[in-house]
Amino acid sequence: MENDNRKNQTIEKEEKSIEPAQHRKKNHKSVTGRPDINEISKRNEEAAREERKSFYIITGKIALLIIVVIFLVYFLAK
Repeated sequence: MENDNRKNQTIEKEEKSIEPAQHRKKNHKSVTGRPDINEISKRNEEAAREERKSFYIITGKIALLIIVVIFLVYFLAK
């Protein structure tokens, strides 16, 4: 009896895990034709802009840290 319940639970769990995948296939729109070059260029430009921005932020933090260390060494050395 317990063995049957376990099998039923396993089957129910498997059915639940299969269900979302089936919904995705129904709702998924496949892209037909060639990709839009302008759209790809916009995404690449945005990615480059974000990389530059993060690089500037990191560089600024490092420069600020160096300045703080120099001031600490200067004032604590007196």
